[in-house]
Amino acid sequence: MPVASAWKLLSLPAEPEGGFTEDWFVVAALTIERAWERWAYAQHHAVAAARLRSRNARQAAARAIVAWSNYWQLLEETDRLRGVSSPPVI
Repeated sequence: MPVASAWKLLSLPAEPEGGFTEDWFVVAALTIERAWERWAYAQHHAVAAARLRSRNARQAAARAIVAWSNYWQLLEETDRLRGVSSPPVI
């Protein structure tokens, strides 16, 4: 992963004119899966950089945090649109 690269955030597909359909939710689920894979990739590189005591370890960790946040936001937004309630925060 290039050091100076910007981490691009994924977003859910645009809402169809006729409203949300099961097909839209399938595409949203695939987007969430892709976000998870991007987090796993970033996390792998952050751990490797930390183990090697790389000077880029902080940037790699920051990328992993951003990737996780992007994944989590997509998941929560899709649940909200689907009408799935979140468990209470303890």
